[in-house]
Amino acid sequence: MIRMPDSANRFIGRDYMEVTKQFAEAGFTVITAETQPILIPLFTKEGSVAKVIANEESNFEKGAWFTPDTHIHIVYNSANTQPLKK
Repeated sequence: MIRMPDSANRFIGRDYMEVTKQFAEAGFTVITAETQPILIPLFTKEGSVAKVIANEESNFEKGAWFTPDTHIHIVYNSANTQPLKK
């Protein structure tokens, strides 16, 4: 079992590559990333995390226990709306 490195809300707005790395370093083995279009360009940073989902749960707390094969799905903001898998 692995403890969640942070709460779902604390990942929002951070760079998706850093968040992906943090999950991998914590020991999670199934991590995917997907883009969503930037709707408000002045207030949204390219590559910033919009939400993180762990096994279909988007409201997890820091320290919650999950298995290493938990599906971590990161949705991030991008001007390029083609889905990117990691």
